[in-house]
Amino acid sequence: MSRASSPHDSPCPLFRLSAELTRARTIDAAVAHTIELAEAALDHPIVSVHECDPADGTTTVVDSSADWSTLVADDPAWPPAAVVNALGGRRSNAAPAPQATPAADPRDPLRAELLVPVGRAHLLAVGTTDRDGFDDAAVTVAEGLAATLETALARIDRRRPPAVDDLVGASFDQSDEAAFVSAPDGTLVAVNRAALELTGREREELLGSDLSVLCRADATEAVREQLDRA
Repeated sequence: MSRASSPHDSPCPLFRLSAELTRARTIDAAVAHTIELAEAALDHPIVSVHECDPADGTTTVVDSSADWSTLVADDPAWPPAAVVNALGGRRSNAAPAPQATPAADPRDPLRAELLVPVGRAHLLAVGTTDRDGFDDAAVTVAEGLAATLETALARIDRRRPPAVDDLVGASFDQSDEAAFVSAPDGTLVAVNRAALELTGREREELLGSDLSVLCRADATEAVREQLDRA
């Protein structure tokens, strides 16, 4: 069974790759870092990211792991039309978190394949030749990678409303009170404009970093007072 690697095996590369993905400045760089991160976090995955046009059903490979093009058979019916069409439903600002869809008929020689929507026009495909497929932890990792890539692409694509608006609404970013939102593991996933002014940092610098950076000795007194009131 293909499973997520233990974070204790090699935490430094995972943290480095995650930070590089969060700070990527181009779509190609963000996709490349996503593939590297998938290869580091999962057991021998076969990964690819595709750009899809729900309007005409066309799909283009943006990038893939080295063995994807040599192992995975070309299939004109891939990806399933239902998966591509579902991207159209993610065009609203309140798009749900990416959820993996197991492929009903994985492409040869894959034994299992997860298809995860990324934003409005991209698709993350994670396959394995392991006959037992993916365990729940691996599915969670794939969905987390898609969510992180989605955030990176939203930041890169300046035509799209800020990712923080997608998450909690425009009022969050317009509030005069500094606000920081973190994931259960302490990773900062959203900050508003007042928080940026309070810390004197850029949004890209804070997102993806650990909440503890706000408590370091070099944090301003105002930041520490704000956290004490939280």
